[in-house]
Amino acid sequence: MIGRAGLAARALRFGIRPMRILVTALVLAACGSATGPLIPTPTSLIGGAESPTQTVNPAPETAEAAAPSPPLGDVCALISSDEAAAVLGASPLAASPGEEPDDIGGGTLHFCTYLGSGAALVLSVAETASADAARQSAEAGVARMQAEDLAATTASEPGLGDGATWVVTPNAAGYTVITGNRVFSVSLGGQAIGDPASHRAALLALALKLVDRL
Repeated sequence: MIGRAGLAARALRFGIRPMRILVTALVLAACGSATGPLIPTPTSLIGGAESPTQTVNPAPETAEAAAPSPPLGDVCALISSDEAAAVLGASPLAASPGEEPDDIGGGTLHFCTYLGSGAALVLSVAETASADAARQSAEAGVARMQAEDLAATTASEPGLGDGATWVVTPNAAGYTVITGNRVFSVSLGGQAIGDPASHRAALLALALKLVDRL
């Protein structure tokens, strides 16, 4: 059964849909199952159909900030355990990578879920054919979110990447950022986070680092 945090996460769909991933993470966090060996993919929870599971890995200790842009399948390497803890408020219980089709931009959506106690931090990244395509994908995602959730609020964030949007719903918040031909979202949600808007500074600091790494 999806609780209040899961429903709020489901409602906050923006950018490249990290909130579908938050649905998975928050349901597991709320049920206390974050330490289990497997996590369902976002599609398996949203669509209700059977799909492959993703393996939970230990939270990464270091981020490869100085290295060239990593393959998009390695997105967990982009955020260190300490950086995730700065947003979650405590060290993540696990970092779990995965991927699913990007239903707005096409291609593949690569993501990493950092599970906390009653909270989850999700990074998702998609690569498009061009910078124009990335902008169109991000704008289409925000437009869909605004149409589907009247309670959500958005604001532009000057100086972040090639364009960025801050989005807040009652139980989740995050940034969608365009950088070159890539779009990434970093989002926090859950029953344990208090006022989602209060995490804006921490999420912005992390998003600024991610722009340099992507």
